[in-house]
Amino acid sequence: MMRISCLAVFAAPVALLALPAATAAAADKPTVCYQATVALSTVKQQRAAIVDSDRRYTAKDADAYYAVAKRYGDDFVQYQVHYLAERSGSLSFDLYKYNGIKDTGKETGGATTKDCTPPLVWLVGLKPVAIEGKAIDVTEQRGLFSVVALGKLTKQARPHQLKMAGSGKLLCKDFRRDMGFGVDSDPCLDLSAKVRAARKKR
Repeated sequence: MMRISCLAVFAAPVALLALPAATAAAADKPTVCYQATVALSTVKQQRAAIVDSDRRYTAKDADAYYAVAKRYGDDFVQYQVHYLAERSGSLSFDLYKYNGIKDTGKETGGATTKDCTPPLVWLVGLKPVAIEGKAIDVTEQRGLFSVVALGKLTKQARPHQLKMAGSGKLLCKDFRRDMGFGVDSDPCLDLSAKVRAARKKR
């Protein structure tokens, strides 16, 4: 942060004026284009739901999910981050169904715009509060689903990390990935464990 020191000598008394906040480097407010509550399954329930999802997935897909998810427990479902490089109805469907995100449709009023210009970052259980440098700062809020739109930022300004607001704890080093779904391509598998670790340090 730049420190500005202004010294002036006048013959007559002068009033001291506070510098406006814009002169200091500050975090930006994230563009949240959708925010609502979600109902989330347990890991075992989600394994069954994958198989029952309109025959889109197989038992092998469900087993692949469960083999990874069970290592982290039910918090694996409660805390998620997904990156959509471009608009894709098929991928959105997969992210909802395969990861157990059941949108209740009850919007929280936390959206700042309805313009969901990709890239998009989906956050589950984590509330986006700021963009600072290359990170989206979040707070823990179970049962919350948020969509952060990055399309109006320049490529150089787009964040790719998740950090816990306040503590600065790094939750995910790089949430970007090639388009696809499934835990095998998730770069932030240990997100739930890091959220728990950050909670203990508070």
